[in-house]
Amino acid sequence: MSHMNWKPLPENHRRRLDAQTRLLEMRRPEFLSPLGNLREYAHRLEVIEEDGNLIAVRSNSQQGIRTMLPQEQGSILIQRQRTALHAPFERGARFLVLSGIGVGHSLLMAQAMLEKHPTAGVAAWDWDPCAWTAFFALFDAKKAIENTDRIFFFGGESIHEQVDEFLRRRKLFLFPSDKTAYLLGSLPVHPAATEKYIEQARSLAKMIQEENARFEPAIQSCLKRSASDDRAPRSAWSCARPDAYIHYPIAKAFLEGLERAGLSTHLEPFDDQFGRSFETLGDFFERKPELLLMLNVWPTAFLYDMGLSIEAIESMQLWRVCWMVDDTLLYADEGPMAQTGGRDFVFCCDRTYLPRMQAYSCQSFFLPHAAIFTGPGRVRDEFKADLCYVGSLPDVQGLLEDMPPACREMLERVEKLRSERWDCTFSQHLASLEPTPAQRQCIAQTAHDFCQSAYKDYTDVNVELNYFLYNAATYFKRYKTVMRLLPLGLKVYGPASWREALPTKYRDRYGGFINNEDLADCYASSKICINIHSHQCPTCLNPRDFDVPMAGSVVLGDWVEDAGRGLMAPGSEFLTYRTLDEAEETARYYLQNEDELGEVRKRGGERAAREHTYAHRAKSVLQAMGF
Repeated sequence: MSHMNWKPLPENHRRRLDAQTRLLEMRRPEFLSPLGNLREYAHRLEVIEEDGNLIAVRSNSQQGIRTMLPQEQGSILIQRQRTALHAPFERGARFLVLSGIGVGHSLLMAQAMLEKHPTAGVAAWDWDPCAWTAFFALFDAKKAIENTDRIFFFGGESIHEQVDEFLRRRKLFLFPSDKTAYLLGSLPVHPAATEKYIEQARSLAKMIQEENARFEPAIQSCLKRSASDDRAPRSAWSCARPDAYIHYPIAKAFLEGLERAGLSTHLEPFDDQFGRSFETLGDFFERKPELLLMLNVWPTAFLYDMGLSIEAIESMQLWRVCWMVDDTLLYADEGPMAQTGGRDFVFCCDRTYLPRMQAYSCQSFFLPHAAIFTGPGRVRDEFKADLCYVGSLPDVQGLLEDMPPACREMLERVEKLRSERWDCTFSQHLASLEPTPAQRQCIAQTAHDFCQSAYKDYTDVNVELNYFLYNAATYFKRYKTVMRLLPLGLKVYGPASWREALPTKYRDRYGGFINNEDLADCYASSKICINIHSHQCPTCLNPRDFDVPMAGSVVLGDWVEDAGRGLMAPGSEFLTYRTLDEAEETARYYLQNEDELGEVRKRGGERAAREHTYAHRAKSVLQAMGF
């Protein structure tokens, strides 16, 4: 191939560079800033192609010629890079630092590895703008550009400062050393450039070591801090996903309640971005809270998942509060990570959870929900309705329609049985119906398909089945209730699954998804708000029982045991029904007698403000802890 001639960058590659530069300008403007306009470097690139295949690449400028892909050895070197990239991932590395991108082969190979390892990430840097120009001109880098969560680009002369700032901000220096790998991405054909990349990688490794050492006192202070058993905690910390529709606002409201009790508080947002656990853990170490508040996850499990060893967790002198607001058996959240100690206090929203909680800890308590709002909402025209329902609808309709009628009817019977007897699991109710082997296989396969579509990677088939049966039961209960009340003017808010489930003549009753910021206004704008209690919380009042009165409306919900235990007065401060006939009758009556409805609204709002805020719940928690 030595006889082949070098040619300027072809027009098709220039068009690709233009298109991908525009995408970079939208998705990664901070990357382009130190590099400038990559199009200005396109004229420096020369390539050799044969039958549309890239054979060689070099940059030709006043500073000289730099070969990035040599025509004689390119295929051999690319194969070596592939082998070198696979090795660290096979050893368990999950953070790969590419010092020099090697035209682009190494970065695209690394991207392919990320598809096999969903918790891994790659940081790719190259100071040479010509190398990046070659990458975006010669390769389809659209996926790499858009994967801003797990692929990180750095370029330009200030590259060292950029990477330093990135690692410090994301606290990736906390990543275990055995999970980090450095790789010379640049094909080793230009000695001067290669030496520069090696030196930069060494400098980065040294910075990570130094930053880790600098942070060590914060870790040790948090792990070995002594605390007095008789002193109330002065600071509280929690972590929740901002996209958790119910749990994030509950955690936020609970911390605000603790703040009113005199504690300093912090809620750390969490998501699935690469390395977020270290950023979260670093924030936890720096703040050194005296109380850890978690929802639906055992504190030991949370800290372990964040990267702490069991020994480190056990050494911490920390008050830990866990509030179970869902049936965690549905999420397979139990076992060794549920171990509790003398400073752990477990609360649950439903009394039926208490026996299991007490098996893990003697310090277990019932704690009802409260209103996340601190005052009434605002009546808005776009939300005005006689009746409204705000809630999710599990996306199972398509799966149910594909099942044989006998299997679908069996799932409906499971929902009815669970309503009558909550002391049996969903799968136990199914077993009591004595499905045939073929029916069991059909339902089990549907359960597996549903869990896969919901990204639930359960390994236990019983947990998988129970989770699906719970969602199917939730679908049937909510669907039947909504269908009965639609003729009364009911407006429905929630995910798009509702729009597909509603009959054609009622599709205009679907109001879309309601953000938490609009929820109080939505409730306040409806005369009556329908409440449908979850099968996983069979006896307790749920958040809506308190949110709706606080927002300034009246709740009409199905009867649960806690409705008669004095938290709210049925018929006086909120409305209940035991059958769908009663739900329809009650709704009609109060819509026609608005003075009586107004009295219920007034009394319910006053009761919620007087007894059911998160300041009240925070006080209850501190009292249970002895403070």
